Amino acid sequence: MSHLLFVESTGLGVQALAHLKQSGHTVTYLHCPLYDFTATPARRREPIRLADQAAPFADPLDGDVVYGTLLASGADPGSVDAVLSTLGYGAQVAADLPARGTSSARPLPRPTPLRPRAGGDR
Repeated sequence: MSHLLFVESTGLGVQALAHLKQSGHTVTYLHCPLYDFTATPARRREPIRLADQAAPFADPLDGDVVYGTLLASGADPGSVDAVLSTLGYGAQVAADLPARGTSSARPLPRPTPLRPRAGGDR
């Protein structure tokens, strides 16, 4: 079976995580309290309960912190087969690991800012 690393998630991601666990896969879940708006408190506790390893991290923009959290969770980075994340910084974690299937991971481009129409209307 595979070892999947979830770096943050949403309600649908929690469903995916639960299905993977039921299917016998190993799951590590890293979560950041700054993103507690992605699901209800009860829904955010569920992947922590289901995962084989789980750990919080404080600074999602610091790749060293996120990678250090992976190590602190007790997971073996060399055993990770894939990284799944709903947030762009998950791509950096994927790039830092020898995980198969993640070599093309990259952050999503920044959205183009809205420009006011002529006359100042949007």
